[in-house]
Amino acid sequence: MLMAGLAFVAAAASCADHPMAPRLETLAQSEFVIADATDREAVMRVLITCADDPDPFWRDTIGYSGLSAILRRDPIAPDTMQFLTAQVQSEMKRRIGSDTFAAAFLPLYLSEIIRVDRLDPFLTPEDRSLIAETVAQYLEAISDYRGFVEGEGWRHQVAHAADAALQLALNPLASDAIRGRLRDALLNQVAPSSGHFYVFGEPERLARAFVYNVNASALPEDGIVGMLGSLAEPGPAGSWENAYQSTAKLARLHNTKAFLSAVIVALAEQDDPKLSALRVEALSVHRALP
Repeated sequence: MLMAGLAFVAAAASCADHPMAPRLETLAQSEFVIADATDREAVMRVLITCADDPDPFWRDTIGYSGLSAILRRDPIAPDTMQFLTAQVQSEMKRRIGSDTFAAAFLPLYLSEIIRVDRLDPFLTPEDRSLIAETVAQYLEAISDYRGFVEGEGWRHQVAHAADAALQLALNPLASDAIRGRLRDALLNQVAPSSGHFYVFGEPERLARAFVYNVNASALPEDGIVGMLGSLAEPGPAGSWENAYQSTAKLARLHNTKAFLSAVIVALAEQDDPKLSALRVEALSVHRALP
């Protein structure tokens, strides 16, 4: 069972102020190649704290890119992976619904960490369920829809959370209950009730996670029918009447069609019966929209 370790937040307010900062900059130039395993793991424990740094260089180029480079190349001890997972998952859960830098980047950090579990399992079934529930709750609570902000870099909560959902769904040890919970959460963000227009590729990231989720599940072909039907509903607007005269309806229509189009394109070359059924379902719903 995952246990949260020491406090996540670094002693310094910014990774740039951390005693290890100069070394992290040097390591970035060599793609974070660290020969000694103990040293490597110590560096990773610092890298995850960069998720809340206001400077995109430290948050993205150092923190995320460094963590990703190490995890995709080097073997890491299971106890260290459990520590990293517990820290990032617990902090992500604590920040559900917030608009901080950490809230935006922790799901992306988590996606890299749980990718390791997909390839070399170190989590228990209970751990995966706990993490999946955190990711689902996070998706459902998003209200910060900023993508790229000049001077601040990326926020992109929807896309980052979709990436975490993708890694969970792809895990062969994930249960169908986990995949079902994640599918519902992904669909929840297809058309935000706030009337926000997606312009930073969010529909494609949601669609990718959704398609791979369905493909990995044990759903029968006839279980696809009706899965996307709720997307044809106008939502709080109550009706599609005068859809092109309402900003809220236009936003819902724009985002829903973008998601469905991404699903259709992703499945264009598929001949698997289940995925073909999903494409037919997406086409049907798309045609039902004004």
